[in-house]
Amino acid sequence: MGNELEELNIETEKILTKSDTKQLRISAVKRILHQPHLPDDMSSFDKQVGGDHYKEMSMQPFEFIERNGLSFGVGNVIKYLCRFNKKGGLDDLKKAKHYLELMIELENKYKNTDTWGWDANGSPINR
Repeated sequence: MGNELEELNIETEKILTKSDTKQLRISAVKRILHQPHLPDDMSSFDKQVGGDHYKEMSMQPFEFIERNGLSFGVGNVIKYLCRFNKKGGLDDLKKAKHYLELMIELENKYKNTDTWGWDANGSPINR
């Protein structure tokens, strides 16, 4: 099943990137949406889309972040630090630094309060 799925993905990508007509692109998208994404006995953690920079790790950053209930900012710092030497190099280190700077700014702003940042509606998030 794995080889069939890989072949279908390659075939579909060729259609999407080389199609000149809208109808062919629509057809390719429909194929993607209706193909089985994983064999029944395969976990989503056993595959990676867009590279293999997490495959050699004993635990993918996503799993570590979820298991530990970490925030979006902390999760991104972990993700970028885990992959920088296999994928994005200096750019990934700069991204991790940017998230740390954002977190430091929020910590300084809210350090003497019971809140830490705000949610999408502008309401304070309790610590």
